[in-house]
Amino acid sequence: MDIMMLIQLFGGLGLFLYGMDLMGEGLKKAAGNKLKDILNKVTSNPIKALALGTIVTMIIQSSSATTVLVVGLVNANLMTLAQAAGVILGADIGTTITGQIIALNLSDYAPLFIGIGAAILMFANKDKLKHVAECILGFGILFFGISVMSTVLKPLADNPFFTNMLVSLGHYPILGLLAGVFVTAVIQSSSASIGLLQALAIGGAFAGVEGYEALGVVVPIVLGMNIGTCATAMIAMIGVEREAKQAAVFHLITKTVGVIWMMSLLFLTGAFAKDGHSFVFNFILSISGSDPTQQIANFHTMFNVINASLLLFLSKPLIKFIEKVLPVKKKDEESDFTLKLNDILLENPAFAVSEALNEVETMSEIAYKSVNLASNACINNEFENIEEVELLENLINKYETGIAEFVIKISALDASIQSADFTVHLHQVIHDIERIGDYCMSMVRIAQNKRDDGVVFSENATRELSEMYEMVRKNLRLAIDAFKEKDLTKAVKTDLMEEEIDKKEDELRKAHIDRLNRKSCTPEAGVVYFDIVADLERIGDYSAHIGGFVKEYVELLSRRQFDMLP
Repeated sequence: MDIMMLIQLFGGLGLFLYGMDLMGEGLKKAAGNKLKDILNKVTSNPIKALALGTIVTMIIQSSSATTVLVVGLVNANLMTLAQAAGVILGADIGTTITGQIIALNLSDYAPLFIGIGAAILMFANKDKLKHVAECILGFGILFFGISVMSTVLKPLADNPFFTNMLVSLGHYPILGLLAGVFVTAVIQSSSASIGLLQALAIGGAFAGVEGYEALGVVVPIVLGMNIGTCATAMIAMIGVEREAKQAAVFHLITKTVGVIWMMSLLFLTGAFAKDGHSFVFNFILSISGSDPTQQIANFHTMFNVINASLLLFLSKPLIKFIEKVLPVKKKDEESDFTLKLNDILLENPAFAVSEALNEVETMSEIAYKSVNLASNACINNEFENIEEVELLENLINKYETGIAEFVIKISALDASIQSADFTVHLHQVIHDIERIGDYCMSMVRIAQNKRDDGVVFSENATRELSEMYEMVRKNLRLAIDAFKEKDLTKAVKTDLMEEEIDKKEDELRKAHIDRLNRKSCTPEAGVVYFDIVADLERIGDYSAHIGGFVKEYVELLSRRQFDMLP
C-alpha cells in the first residue's frame, strides 16, 4: 500500500467517522429531551432496560456513547448498577444497526443524500428541520466515506501478499481477535471499525477468501472489536465514583465473557479447521449468502443479540461479583464532597442541562437548611448548630464553583443555549443561592456576638423576628419548589410574598425604634435586631430572584426557543 493509498484511506475513514457523528448528533438533537425521558423510564425490569438501551443506541449510533452516558448517570446517582446493566446490554444490540445500514451499500446514492441534507440545512429556519437535515447529510457523508475507502482498498483484492495474510489470520484466529481489539480501541467506536471492515469487503478484499475462509477471518476480528469498544467506557472511569466504575467494568466483563463463549463454541464445532462445518458459520451463510459485507453485519448482530439475552439473566451474579471486587465506600457529605456533574454527561446536552438543574436544586435545599439553622441560632438561641451552618456554607460555595464551570461547558455545546442566555440566567440563580448562604453566615456571626455580649430580646422582639423568619422561610420554600416544578404560579407568588416581606421589614423597624425611644430595649439589642431583620429581608430578595429565573425559564419553553431544556 503506497503513501497515496494511505492518505486516501485516511480521508475516507475521516469522512465516515464525521458522517456517523453528524448523523448521530442530528438524531440526538431531533430527539431533544425525549432521549432523557426514555432513559428516565428505566426501571428494575431488565427486559425493559434492555429495550431502552437498544433504542437509545439506535438514536445515538454508538454503543460507546451510550455506555459512557450510562456511566455518567450512575456517577450522578440517577441510575443503579442493576438498571445500568440492562441498558449497557441493550446498547450492544443497538450498535449493530450501523453495520446493517452499511450492508445495504447505498454508496451510489451518497451524493443525493448529501445534496438534500445540505440544501435543507442552508434554507431551513426551524431548528428541528436543521437537525433532520444533519441526519440526512451525515447519512450521505457516511456512505461517501465508505465509497472512498472501498475504492482505495479495491486493489488489495488482487494483492497476493494481502490475500495470504487474510488466510493466515483465518488459521490463527487469536491474531484476528487481537487485531480487532487494537483497531477498535484506537478508533474508540465498534461501529466505525466494523464499517472499516465492511469497506474492505465492499472493495473486494475477500474475493480470494470466500465462504468459510472469509468467515474464519472476519468473525474473530468482529469479536475482538466487541472487546475493543470497551476502551471508551474504561477511559470514562477516570475521576468518577465507584458506582460508575462498576458500570464500566460490567461492560468490559459482559463483552469479554461473550467473546470467550463464542470463540470456545467456534473452536469446539471446528469452525477454524481446514474443512470445518460449524453450524454457526452455516447459519450465517444461509442468511447472508456469499456477500461478506452482509456476513459481517449479520454475525455482529447475531452475536450481540444472543450474548445480551444470555447475560441479561446472569446479570445479578455478575453485579454481585463486581460489587465485591469494587465495593462502594461510604462517605460523609460535607467532608468528602463530589459534585455529580462529570464531563461524561456532556455527551448529550439535554442530559447535561437537566443534571445541572438537579444540582442547583440540591444546592438550594442546602441553603434552605442553612437558613433554618442560622435563623434559629439568632432568634431562639440554638447555638449548637452554628458549626453546621459553616459546613453548609462551604458546601454551597463548592456547588457554586462546580456548577458554574459545568454550565460554561454546556454553553459551548449548543448555539441555541447561548442565544437564549440560558447560562446567564442560571449563573445568576447559582449566585443568588450562594448569597443566601453568605447571609446565613452573617446571621451566625450575629448569633455569636449576641451570645458573647449577653444580648437578650424581649418577648415582642422575639415574636416579631419569628414572624418575619416564617415569611422568609415560606418564600424560599416557594422559590425552590417553583424551580423544581417549573411552576409559573409559584414563581409569581415569590414576588408577591417579597413585597409582604418588605412591608414586614418596615413594620418591624418602626416597632423597634418605638421600643428604643421608650427605653424598653437596650441599644445593643437594637443593633442586633436590625441586623437580623436586614439579613432576613435580603434572603427574601434572593428567593424572589430564583422565582424570576423560573419565569424566564418558562418563557423560553413557551417560545420553544431551543429544545435542550428538560
